[in-house]
Amino acid sequence: MPTSFEWETYDKWCRELGSDMIHLEVAGTSIVVMNSVEAAEDLLDKRSAVHSNRPRLVMVNELMGWNYSFALMEYGDEWRAQRRLFQQEFHPTAAERFQPLELQVAHNLVRRLLDDPENFPTHIRHLAASTILGIAYGIEVLPENDPHVAAAERALESLGQGIAPGAFLVESIPALKYVPEWFPGAGFKRKAREWAKFSTIMREMPFEAAKTCIENGTAHPSFTSYSLDKLNGAADQAEQERLVTAVAATMYAGQLSLRQVDIDDKLNSVNAKPSKEEPILYVSHSLYLFLHP
Repeated sequence: MPTSFEWETYDKWCRELGSDMIHLEVAGTSIVVMNSVEAAEDLLDKRSAVHSNRPRLVMVNELMGWNYSFALMEYGDEWRAQRRLFQQEFHPTAAERFQPLELQVAHNLVRRLLDDPENFPTHIRHLAASTILGIAYGIEVLPENDPHVAAAERALESLGQGIAPGAFLVESIPALKYVPEWFPGAGFKRKAREWAKFSTIMREMPFEAAKTCIENGTAHPSFTSYSLDKLNGAADQAEQERLVTAVAATMYAGQLSLRQVDIDDKLNSVNAKPSKEEPILYVSHSLYLFLHP
């Protein structure tokens, strides 16, 4: 199985086999590759009631604590509740509320690039983190060594290792999750316990920081502030707050991860770095790339 740029290998296999859909089995895990828009729409849209769901993910969800995320959980009442909360705050009209933040982040990017054009990749990654942390929690990212960004990076790195197909036998034999950590061959349990800490920190630390700012009256508008403001007097406030925490963390992890992939792709599209005598052209071209995907 390919370990990087998997889509290129899958595309090659589909072309060799003359099919836009192939089935793979990796250590007992079935993988269906759909290599065309038509195939994906037919199965995942037109027949979504039958075919759309997510795998069980024993290592990631049941041992590492990512079962709070509607991006990874199986479809059901919890998934629908989180999805509904997300859509309430991010339909096209509601999303316009975050445009001032996006403009401010873009201005900060230009200033950072003008001051230090040598660290272009670092500034662009700071842009991505600033955008999603601001939208999700109203948190301003530090120029360097931000604890919230570091927490997300640790959590996402461990998630990538835990979710890799065929990496852990427990995915094929779920009963192994009950094996004690001291048992020979149960190293995956010790890894899961350690990686679960990263998931918890990433979920709770920015949310608590946002709540503190809201209580102090210093909070910036965000998904968290808008959602919590609607909970005043709710009979099931604790449960609704749990949903807000989960959805915000899913946004934080998912968008930061996806944006990072997009950033890396676009960095590779910049063929030549201009000289220091051309900073304005460099900034303008780079900013255009990222604001017009």
